[in-house]
Amino acid sequence: MAVALYVKKGIEQVNTGNFTEAALSFSKALQLKEDADIYYNLGIVQTVLGQGVSSKQSFQRAIELRPDFPEAYNNLGILLQSEASEEEAEYCFRQAIKIKKDFSEVYNNLGLLLVKKDRLVEAEECYHEALALSSSYPEVHNNLGLLMMRKESLTEAEHEFRLAIKENENFPEACNNLAVVLRKNEKWQEAEVFIKKAIEIRPQYPEAYYNWGLTLAALGNIEAAIEAYCKAIELRADYPEAYNNLGVILLKQGKLEDAENFFHHVIELSPNFSEAYSNLSAVLKDGPRLEEAENYAKRAIQLDPSDAGAYNNLGAILRNQNRLREAEKYFLKAIELKADFPEAFHNLAMTLMETGTRFKEAESLLQQSLELRPGFAEAEYTLAALYLLQGNYKQGWETYEARFAVFNNYQPPVRRWQGEDLEGKHILLSCEQGFGDTLQFVRYAAEVAKQARHTTVLVQKPLVRLFANSEKITFVSSTSECSWDEYDFACPLLSLPMVFETDEKSIPAEIPYVVANETLVSKWKDILAKQSNGNALKVGVVWAGNPGHKNDRNRSAQLAEVAELFKAVPVLWISLQLGAESKVLQNSAIPIADFTELLTNFSETAALIANLDMVIAVDTAVAHLAGAMGKKTWLLLPFAPEWRWQLQREDSPWYPTIRIFRQTRVGDWKDVLQRVATALTSEIKVSEV
Repeated sequence: MAVALYVKKGIEQVNTGNFTEAALSFSKALQLKEDADIYYNLGIVQTVLGQGVSSKQSFQRAIELRPDFPEAYNNLGILLQSEASEEEAEYCFRQAIKIKKDFSEVYNNLGLLLVKKDRLVEAEECYHEALALSSSYPEVHNNLGLLMMRKESLTEAEHEFRLAIKENENFPEACNNLAVVLRKNEKWQEAEVFIKKAIEIRPQYPEAYYNWGLTLAALGNIEAAIEAYCKAIELRADYPEAYNNLGVILLKQGKLEDAENFFHHVIELSPNFSEAYSNLSAVLKDGPRLEEAENYAKRAIQLDPSDAGAYNNLGAILRNQNRLREAEKYFLKAIELKADFPEAFHNLAMTLMETGTRFKEAESLLQQSLELRPGFAEAEYTLAALYLLQGNYKQGWETYEARFAVFNNYQPPVRRWQGEDLEGKHILLSCEQGFGDTLQFVRYAAEVAKQARHTTVLVQKPLVRLFANSEKITFVSSTSECSWDEYDFACPLLSLPMVFETDEKSIPAEIPYVVANETLVSKWKDILAKQSNGNALKVGVVWAGNPGHKNDRNRSAQLAEVAELFKAVPVLWISLQLGAESKVLQNSAIPIADFTELLTNFSETAALIANLDMVIAVDTAVAHLAGAMGKKTWLLLPFAPEWRWQLQREDSPWYPTIRIFRQTRVGDWKDVLQRVATALTSEIKVSEV
């Protein structure tokens, strides 16, 4: 009688949620009498209390006392599965089915185990058996939907999730899973409906907030996506996927340091999270830490050899190290793994372009990239560069308009000029990118001024003093100086070649179109007189460009390399170098005059150049300035030059006084400088005659 009382009391305590007391009651009953049902009930309570070892022992004892106890086998199987004892768990589930063939719950549990063991066909059979035995089983429909997702059968998955919700409207997992399928099928609005429903049912549901973040990010609602990911992390602090996706957003926003911190945190939470390593390589691939980036990409591939993105990142890192053959191999591997990978096609095309010969292959790859993603701005921009590099101006200028989507260049809120009649009209021409671009294309202002009543040119502030205003042309340096209502049209400077249908023969190449200020020229004449070394040629030099330029690793030389030229050729060397590189000259024994502190703007630099016999420069704004002034200029170019300098030729249709010295091997400045030294020696001899 006492046994029955303890059991009754235990059941009442379970029903009121007093599991600790219930465990004591069942234990006291067992002290009086060993019974399979009591052990089973105790095992259930111990499972709830998290006492896995004890609950397993209770279920095992229940089975010893009653070998045909299917429920005990089922619960023991669940415990064993949670301990990763999969073989033993499967045995228990199959024993339960053998004893009780209509035990639908066991079929569901066995299905879950078989999915985990990647035995999907058997798992699907178990789920269907469970559904055949039960008129309503939403959990099985949900599990079958997950299995269909794993098989990438999204239509079947959507059907199963909808059935689960039909049978249980308050099933948050099924709502969220359905939203995942809808998101994958780009049914954005309906996906949001079911995500919100999942959160309404379960407000503290981190996976639903994560799914919402993915949906919002895909829709371009980035701020809301960030909020959703943050909410997921608030609810689940150890959520590596949410941290990873936050990092991806920051990476796309160019917040590299913050993105890197997030990816490192992901790895702290999940050391084998391959995507985080791949993303870290993407953060570092364009910076100075290329060796570190390469290691991260290789680690990502080691963890997930099927990750096409990691191969693509590794290819980009190797390309940035001028290891073009290796880069090509990894881009091809990325495409092999993911045939619809427009970025990999684009990156491979850029790599082939940099070989200096494989332009047809590159063009084909760019076309494939654009077929895979119509409107892929980066690929269109690269295609424009390829056309222009080869002198295909018509297609090049038209395609070059893609730069606005790539760089988000400023465009004034004024009607765009596309060649309309300008008689009696006021037009604004605007700069877009670097100083060199403005200096190259400002030549078109005079052509526009021939047609318009008045032309205003918006240029970067450091350039405005360089250009002289005239009756028909005014140069300004800030939008605050522009009253938009005054203008009938506006046009970016770099779009003018397209409007004028420029080809090589029609390039406005009348020089000089930039003239230095006479007062400043006289000042610099006096300064240089103090440096004069008889009749020695005065040669200005620039060996490095803006370190922030994406291709600076190729277009800039090292001072140590150029210093050999200074020592070898007896001319009056004058540094036109600005920025951090100029500081290297301080307290050095290199024979070069350094006026860096006096070169406070382009007007000063132009006045100094006006007093020189020649300028030797890598591809920087100074080269454009000297060319625009009509100064004899020797341009030192990397093996893979920018499109404006075209291929092989030693001259430039843009600047008649420029002579080009090109690398014949990637990264080889020594050969270039030797040729410059020989040519400069000949120049000295001519000047002495």
